[in-house]
Amino acid sequence: MKMRGSPALVGGLILLSRLKQLTELRCDAILNKMGDVLRMKRNAAALIRIVTAAPIVSMALLLVLFLAVPQLFHGVGSFLMAVLFIVIVPLAAYPLQKHLKNFKNKGREGQRNLAIVTAGAGYALGTAAALIAREDRGMMLIYLTYFVSWLILVLLNKAIHIRASGHACGTAGL
Repeated sequence: MKMRGSPALVGGLILLSRLKQLTELRCDAILNKMGDVLRMKRNAAALIRIVTAAPIVSMALLLVLFLAVPQLFHGVGSFLMAVLFIVIVPLAAYPLQKHLKNFKNKGREGQRNLAIVTAGAGYALGTAAALIAREDRGMMLIYLTYFVSWLILVLLNKAIHIRASGHACGTAGL
């Protein structure tokens, strides 16, 4: 297409056209960069959510206690029992969600609800097993702390409808 008019007008139109192209390219680059930043933030949030999950923090706590205060446990069996009930049973929510009809297609909310169920089961069974195994007061305090924390979370989340965080509770050691 041939442009007509004064050379200044044609030059100005060409310049405006080129400026528009550069602006569009720059906007695309900025939007791509913003998308990268948002993806990084989402990835960081996911990592924080995983690292602060109560079972992960619990495993760190149990391992430090086992190494620093081994007399707290009645041997390796006592440590493994605590890992089973305080770490593994609550963590089972994440792989189980895909297979349980009531939680399968509910996304993060279904995962959260199943985690509440499996944590409660682990903490209740762990407390009962600790009573049966006649664990010392220190271990009973750990089991009861987890169980009572779970009861408070269920009360807040389900009865009072305040979204209390299991991650914060597990990390702070309510």
